[in-house]
Amino acid sequence: MNAKVQFYLRLFFVVIALTGFSWLFVSAFIQTIQAAEEPPVFSEPFTIAATTLAGLVGGVASIGLGASPPEKAQTLHKSKITQRFLAFGIRLAPNRPEDLQFTLAAIYAALYTLIGLAAWVIWISKPQTTPALVKDLAGIVLGLGVAVVQSFFGIQTSKIAAKKRH
Repeated sequence: MNAKVQFYLRLFFVVIALTGFSWLFVSAFIQTIQAAEEPPVFSEPFTIAATTLAGLVGGVASIGLGASPPEKAQTLHKSKITQRFLAFGIRLAPNRPEDLQFTLAAIYAALYTLIGLAAWVIWISKPQTTPALVKDLAGIVLGLGVAVVQSFFGIQTSKIAAKKRH
């Protein structure tokens, strides 16, 4: 398949997934904030779509941000953050300029992080009316966040465990 067509297809699916994820969860957040005494109830298709997109978007973010940066990025960029975003961006937009790769990765990660943080804030501020869907997203983001941070900073649990034993 032509590299240009492949890029636009990949970009299309990324935009669709992020847009769907954002729209569904912002909608759930609004309904949760507006709920007076009982948590909002969502239809089965809404819940399935939201949880599927949460897993998809979160998985892509986790894999992308946890990936090792290519050697070129390691030699050209001293910042670990820049290296990791470029590693993620290469997966989102291979064979494209680095500034586009970095920008796409930063937007993706920022949107996922902001929506995840919003889930936590809403859950903390309205625990009685927060539905399972929002609580589950908060948990997913926290779990993936721990894995990403661990990989991002190069923390290897096997080395930590080995040091504790000696």
